[in-house]
Amino acid sequence: GGRLRTSLGLSRDRWRQDASLPVVRGGPNGEMTFVDLAGNLLPAGGAAPTARLTKNYVTNQTYGGVFHLTRWISLTATYQESALFTDNLGTDLTGRPRQPTAGEGHDFGLRFSLLENAVVASVVYYDNKAENIRSAITNAVRTELNVLLVNDAVIGTDDSVDRATQGVELEVVANLRRNWTLRMGVATSKVDEVNLNPLTRAALARARAAATARGLEPDAATVATRDFLTANETTAGGVRRYTGNLTTRYTLEKGALRGFAFGGSIRYAEGRPQPRVVITGQEVVPARTTNDQWTVSPFASYRRKLGRVTWTMQVNVNNVFDEVTDQGTVYRYPRYTDPRQIVFTNTLTF
Repeated sequence: GGRLRTSLGLSRDRWRQDASLPVVRGGPNGEMTFVDLAGNLLPAGGAAPTARLTKNYVTNQTYGGVFHLTRWISLTATYQESALFTDNLGTDLTGRPRQPTAGEGHDFGLRFSLLENAVVASVVYYDNKAENIRSAITNAVRTELNVLLVNDAVIGTDDSVDRATQGVELEVVANLRRNWTLRMGVATSKVDEVNLNPLTRAALARARAAATARGLEPDAATVATRDFLTANETTAGGVRRYTGNLTTRYTLEKGALRGFAFGGSIRYAEGRPQPRVVITGQEVVPARTTNDQWTVSPFASYRRKLGRVTWTMQVNVNNVFDEVTDQGTVYRYPRYTDPRQIVFTNTLTF
């Protein structure tokens, strides 16, 4: 009866990845040479042959629906599932092809339409999970494990983690007057890393068993690997974070200042937690939280029609108060926000 709208999307992807066995190795005089799949030297200019590494299929799917309870309130729901192979080139710790980066999630929401659509608002709860995200171990970890895993060596450096995200988003768009637009958004999010480095943990268990069999103390024999896993665990626990933004624009339509428009945006981002840094079991940098970020960015524009040409000039001052903070998630890799920027834009429409 016109109250329910649904959607369905399906796609099928096929991923084929070919690879060469050792493509280069030292020749008799130390030079680099190319070899075939059996390890035999190739003649000069010969193409290095490849073999099938993996062939996978995946179905991406989305389902959604909107149900209009009344003229001014609606219920929404969606489910999504997808995979991306191109982020997973290469092999994992065991030498097998890496699994695709996959994700699935769902969201549920309410939509409100008030004052004859002059005010539109929505609130959405979402719960998503990304799987097989790359997590590389260090060379020190691989070396330490391979000292013990002589017949079961770690081949590559790529492991994986899963990332679960939950949050709520609120958005309000208001057009109370034809020449005045206001948009506000507030969001919360919490990210937890789960299933951290499963291949590394399995290799660590085998390495500890091998150390015990050799009469070694397993903790002392696996210090670098345990420090690496501990450092990853400190970032796994999610902390709820809040962000928000407010944007408005007012256009003058009458009088001598007709064609001028003014507005701006205010953005807020709560500081990010940075985990402590632990080296050989000792805390060298304590955990901390970066500063909150407030970014104020005003703008002004002027629009005028000259014959058949419409000219628009606009100036934006991004981060007008020049507030620069570190919003990185790791102490050793700071990510500073952009400083004040003044941007002039001229647009001609014919």
